[in-house]
Amino acid sequence: MIGKYSDIYIIGGSGFTGKRIVARLIENGVNVYALSRSNEANRTLETLGANPVNGDLSNSESLSRFFEKINNNESTAFIFVSSMGQYSITDIVSLLRHYDIKRAIFTSTSSIFTKLPVKSKQPRLAAEQAIMQSDLDWTIVRPTMIYGAQGDRNLERLIQYIVKLPIPIFPLFDGGTALQQPIHVDDLANVYIELLSSVVGIGKAYNIGGPNPITLKELFDITIGVLNKKSLFVKLPVPYVARFIHLYESLSKHPKLKKEQILRITENKNVDITPAIDDLNFNPRSFFEGISSEVHWFLDKK
Repeated sequence: MIGKYSDIYIIGGSGFTGKRIVARLIENGVNVYALSRSNEANRTLETLGANPVNGDLSNSESLSRFFEKINNNESTAFIFVSSMGQYSITDIVSLLRHYDIKRAIFTSTSSIFTKLPVKSKQPRLAAEQAIMQSDLDWTIVRPTMIYGAQGDRNLERLIQYIVKLPIPIFPLFDGGTALQQPIHVDDLANVYIELLSSVVGIGKAYNIGGPNPITLKELFDITIGVLNKKSLFVKLPVPYVARFIHLYESLSKHPKLKKEQILRITENKNVDITPAIDDLNFNPRSFFEGISSEVHWFLDKK
């Protein structure tokens, strides 16, 4: 049991972050029921000790059947660790209210603070608004870039690139000065456990990132240093590159790179984690510590 909760229903429990949350819940003696849409997800969840419930988040009937299985009492809570905005949060909120589940923790993203006109921003903001306007005992968690272990779709690719080449070459847009604040997946998972342990986070949204912002070049330098490699940096002017990519987009039916991605690289992604530190005993590891452990894992698996 964590706090007063002995039964947790989770969507996204077999994902990169979700399975680490599930593992911590199981370690604390919680009964975990997780929506699962594949045999592979079933195996992942069963290995962790959770109870998979077959269903699909994109199917409203399937989602309803998942919530029908909830044995509601004051010891029941709900966690959402999937792509907010891609699926109907309004439907999930309605189902939680219908089955009288009050405590609910939702995962959003710090990318809602982008100043770029990206298509994903408004659906995510609308999803957050639907949660905030509900009568649930809600909390919203907004992580920055997540990294730290197998399945990391962000920095694992960077490590692979550095290891593969004798002297890796890195393009630097605006000198690589854009601020980053990656969060280690284990530190992020701990946030959900802390939220279940206390009522202090109810009705609040928390930005979750590393302890200090670092520049993109510093992120590269630290990772390269841990791998003990040499590298070459090439400074590129953003306006010219953005125009070229925009032209490429217009000529290609299936562009692999978009102007938005280039502009996003130059945008600061730092967040204020002070409320999480004050309320949730949040004490994330440094990027050096986190990337060092991921590099060691990567090299050991080779």
